[in-house]
Amino acid sequence: YKNVVVVNEKYTLNSDTVGYNTETSRITINGPTTIRDSANTLYAENGWYDSNTGEAELLKNPVISNETQNIAANYIRYSKETKSGKALGSVRMTDKENSSIIKGNVAEYNDLKETAMVTDSAVYMNFNDSDTLYLHADTLRTIPDTVPDEKIVFAFHKVRFFRTDLQGICDSMVYFTRDSIIQLHNFPIIWSDIHQLSADFIEMK
Repeated sequence: YKNVVVVNEKYTLNSDTVGYNTETSRITINGPTTIRDSANTLYAENGWYDSNTGEAELLKNPVISNETQNIAANYIRYSKETKSGKALGSVRMTDKENSSIIKGNVAEYNDLKETAMVTDSAVYMNFNDSDTLYLHADTLRTIPDTVPDEKIVFAFHKVRFFRTDLQGICDSMVYFTRDSIIQLHNFPIIWSDIHQLSADFIEMK
């Protein structure tokens, strides 16, 4: 209790209140706790962490972060071995390298493969100094591009997007971060100022 500090070769832990099972090596989180291992920093106020495998189930105010990304939600289950996880409820995934945020209520991600999929009220935001692109769809999925540190974003079904200078709808969309090319599929319509354009397929930069 109070100002708990644990240091070993696998992780460093700072906490208010924790329990430790010497047989299973499982840490029980019962208060504000930060765990730093070789890959990520984990924060939660309730849940558990397996100090042998790096697997964790974070139940209250969980956040997992590293140098380029962080994810927050109401619930996070994470495996250090596979570098993958699942997040539920008010999910917010931030990608600092690509200046983007993905929000939703259900997310599955894999840091090793650099993939993520978000459903249930999914929203993608890509921002710069002058404007922000807001994109909504039933399902959002990101995968790495062939160019390092660049992503391809897929949006499936009931796509809506908005920027101050451009708005549009379509059934599905592909967005390439490397050159800002957007491909709109299945009867897209876009608006810009007083102009409207519709087609079977639209590609724009």
